[in-house]
Amino acid sequence: RYKEEAQSYKEEHLRDRQHPHCYVQYMIAIINNCQTFKESIVSLKRKYLRSETEEGVSLTQPSMDGILDTIAQEGCSSLLEEVFLDLEQHLSELMTRKWLLGSNAVDIICVTVEDYFSDFAKIKKPYKK
Repeated sequence: RYKEEAQSYKEEHLRDRQHPHCYVQYMIAIINNCQTFKESIVSLKRKYLRSETEEGVSLTQPSMDGILDTIAQEGCSSLLEEVFLDLEQHLSELMTRKWLLGSNAVDIICVTVEDYFSDFAKIKKPYKK
């Protein structure tokens, strides 16, 4: 369900990129929650399962880890897509007559990338690559 809600959130944003506000920050939170969920699952299993073999369940559940990793990777892809959507117009100006005559496209690209970089620095490991 978390995966479907994250996808729905992205689709809502793509319909009108002005909404929801704080899209990037919320996507980063969705990504970071995946790592927090994985850590919480392991912690709860250690606390409440007497032994791994007794219950027939390992402390790390590969299928759940995989699902959470997929959600996080899709979130990271969504963030990269957002960057390129913001840069698309300015990237298309490069190497054109407008650019040669004094476009500020390069400056805008640099500022935009720096802004996203400061946001993306908040992504937790292992998704921060």
